[in-house]
Amino acid sequence: MKAVVICLMNRHRKIAALLLSPLAGALYVVALLVFEKNLWNQLTDILGLASMVLLYAIVGYVAEGALGIPLLYLFRRFDRLTLPWFLLGGVVIGVVVSIVVSMLLGGPPDYLIFPIFYCIAPAVISTAIFWFIGWSADYNALQLTAR
Repeated sequence: MKAVVICLMNRHRKIAALLLSPLAGALYVVALLVFEKNLWNQLTDILGLASMVLLYAIVGYVAEGALGIPLLYLFRRFDRLTLPWFLLGGVVIGVVVSIVVSMLLGGPPDYLIFPIFYCIAPAVISTAIFWFIGWSADYNALQLTAR
């Protein structure tokens, strides 16, 4: 009975990680836009801010489904469910998203600010949140049993 409860807790934590981690990346991007563009006077537009968060969260969910889940299965297959490997996966996801966005917008940008701050950093933040919510306790328990 205890094993079933622990399995359900782990499943709920992983579902919460899948749902909350893209929101963390989206909140980072919206905060970055507000601070960079000095949009302080538009902070009263709650619907606009919510739609921006939703838009970037949808991009995060699509990237998580298309790239993150296959990387997760790859890490699980090779027993690499550690934070450095997850962060490396976040960098890969950020690079792929920046390449896709630059292709959709008509060519690569002339500067590296967009790929680094708007694609790679949100992906790494989202991946770190994902690991800490969904896998850190499992990894710590695995390390304790490996001793």
